[in-house]
Formats: sequence, structure tokens, C-alpha cells
Amino acid sequence: MSRAAPMPPEERRRAIIAAARPLLVANGGGFTTKQVAEAAGIAEGTIFRVFPTKQALFDAVIADVLDPTRTTRALRALPEHGSLVERITAILALLYSDMDTVEEVFMAVHAMPSDDLTPHKPPMKNCDGRPTRSDDLRAAMAVALAPWADELSVPLEQAAAWLRSVAMATSHPFLKQGADFPPELAARLLVHGLERDHAC
Repeated sequence: MSRAAPMPPEERRRAIIAAARPLLVANGGGFTTKQVAEAAGIAEGTIFRVFPTKQALFDAVIADVLDPTRTTRALRALPEHGSLVERITAILALLYSDMDTVEEVFMAVHAMPSDDLTPHKPPMKNCDGRPTRSDDLRAAMAVALAPWADELSVPLEQAAAWLRSVAMATSHPFLKQGADFPPELAARLLVHGLERDHAC
């Protein structure tokens, strides 16, 4: 029986990160490379051919969680039809999902003992002038809103920044104060405000 073709290096790297993330969420820094190997279906030694240390793997998982590429691609791929409320609903749904993923991982990180792995706080600004995670998300949101630019009362970039701020406030458990803001409701409030619709 012929052996399966070896997995390309980048695909192997991503498979290891994908296997490690739920273990990090469940165990904080207490996850083991043996657990990761079992979850990924590989030998433990394979991990260390990709990541020289457990800290390097931990850092890679955090970087992957913070990478906005999946969300920005999804934002840019939204179909150009429907109403402004429907478009904002779709944008908020993607932002909420992104924020839930980040929050889940960082709650596990914050609960880690101080003598465990060392979390590295990502910089708010890139010293070399490269766009930040926030910059990338706002740019993709502006593209997603562009077909409805004539319906907006502010420029696209400003609308995108405001929408992300609202998404953060309505998804953060300490900011929403027990109120539930599903994407559809948050979108209607953003577009139509709090006034009741009196139309017949």
C-alpha cells in the first residue's frame, strides 16, 4: 500500500495551529504538545519540526486568532444586493463572530498562571507603518458598505469605524449590560434609530 503524500509545510503548520487552539481555550497554557499531536493526527516530533518550542506554537495560535484575513475576505465577498439594513446585519454577524473567537482565546490567556507561557500583547500601532488589524477590518467594511454610500450620512471610512465601535460595544459582556443585540436588531437601530415605526 502506497504512503499518503506528505502535507505541504504551510498546510501542516495551519493544521497544528488549528489543533492547538481549542486545547489552549480549554486548558490555557497547560495544553501539551502530545495533546496537540493527538488532535492533529501526527507524531509529537513533527510539531517541533515546525515550531521549535511550545512558546512558539502558543505565539502562532495567538497570531492566527488575531489575523483578520478570514474576516476581511468574508466582508469583501458579501454580495452587492439587498438593503442597507441587510448589509449592516451581515457585517455585524461577521464582526461578532470574529470578536467571539478573539474573546474566547484571550479569556483563556488571561486565566493562565503568571509562571506559564508568556502572552505577548499585540501592538496597537505598527512602527513600520503597516496597517493594523483594525485598519484592515475598517478598510474591508468600507468596501462592503460602498454600494450603499449614497444612503449614508457620513463617509464610508467614518461609517466603518463607527460600525466597528458599535459592534464592540454591543458584543462585549461588560459593555452591553445584559441587553441582547443580535445583528438584525443592532442593524435596525443603527439605520432607523430608536424611534418607533408609525407607518401603516
